[in-house]
Amino acid sequence: MEKRNYILIAVLLFCVASITFASETSGTISDSYKTTYICKNETCSTYGIVNWKPTLNAQTTGATAVTITDSGITGWLWGSEIGWVNMSPTGSGVTINSTTGVLSGYAYANTGSWINFSPTTSGAESVGVTIDSNGKFFGWAYVSGLNGGWMKFDCSTASTCIETDWRPVGARTAVTASSHPSNGPLIWSIITDILPFLGKSDDTPKIPGDIAAGDTKSDTGGGSDEFGNLDTYSTTTHKSTIGSSDQTNLNVKATPTVSSSKTLMIALAGILLVIIAMIVWKLLFMLL
Repeated sequence: MEKRNYILIAVLLFCVASITFASETSGTISDSYKTTYICKNETCSTYGIVNWKPTLNAQTTGATAVTITDSGITGWLWGSEIGWVNMSPTGSGVTINSTTGVLSGYAYANTGSWINFSPTTSGAESVGVTIDSNGKFFGWAYVSGLNGGWMKFDCSTASTCIETDWRPVGARTAVTASSHPSNGPLIWSIITDILPFLGKSDDTPKIPGDIAAGDTKSDTGGGSDEFGNLDTYSTTTHKSTIGSSDQTNLNVKATPTVSSSKTLMIALAGILLVIIAMIVWKLLFMLL
């Protein structure tokens, strides 16, 4: 009996280890550090606010919470001036280098702005966005359009700090199925498969005199261009400042989907692991 107890404890620890660090490969945005600015001048004294973890409810149908994985970023942001932002629009999207944490690609705002997460340079300044080993975003993304500017990521100030529990591969506290598929946390990979529903600079980049002039994507005449068919928008809407933070006043232009819940997923995974442990215990009782 004592031998079986040791084996069962080892199995449970093995399974718990697989769950404990799952958020490092499928992260969400922190409740405390979730906003940043779109700076309109070099000192960022004039700005629009972007919420990376907006309130989602029955009136925001189609919007899903931001999720960060090794494949990229999905979900929706809310901008006080640019409205709802889709992080994975048709034909584009924001991707991640899972080793370095460097972001690239484009997100799309319903008011017509493109957000470039890997702009080249702003004069002599280095720009672009990276998630560091502590899950903090740093750098600059470029937002096109009349309400655009430089989106600032700087956790030295809480108001421009975005933080996630996702980590680059080298900063993870446990071996994961994605980096070592033959090892223990493969169990987590199996569980998630069978539960499917579920260059930095300290200086502010120079802001172009004409913000829209830096836009490299089609910004007029609807939302269809080299990125594929996106939600259309009116010229009037595009040129107006939304201003209000009331998210329910805008319709989210997205296909309604079931928003994945990491908490629910972990709970169900825990139940599944208990069932597996009980089966293992029964087998051990019969064999030992």
